[in-house]
Amino acid sequence: MYDTGGCRKLRSLVERGEISQSTIARKLGVSQPSVSAWLLGRTRPESHYREAIERRFKIRASDWMTDSEYFMAFGRQRTRSKKAA
Repeated sequence: MYDTGGCRKLRSLVERGEISQSTIARKLGVSQPSVSAWLLGRTRPESHYREAIERRFKIRASDWMTDSEYFMAFGRQRTRSKKAA
C-alpha cells in the first residue's frame, strides 16, 4: 500500500466533493478504476500522470513518492509542514 501525500491530497478533493473520480479519470484519460486504486493507495500513477495531476490539480508530482524514493531523488529527507500531513 502507498500512503503518499499525493494519494491523501487527491482523495481529500474527492471526499470534499470538489471533484469526482470519474471526472479525474476523464481529465487524465484513464479509467475510473485506476483513479480508485490511486485513492486507495493500491497503486500510484505513472510519472506522466503525476505530471498531469500536478498541472490540473496542483498536487506536486513528488508528493506521490515514498519517503525513500524522495531521499534517493533529492538526497535529503522531505520537509513536512503541519498542514501537509
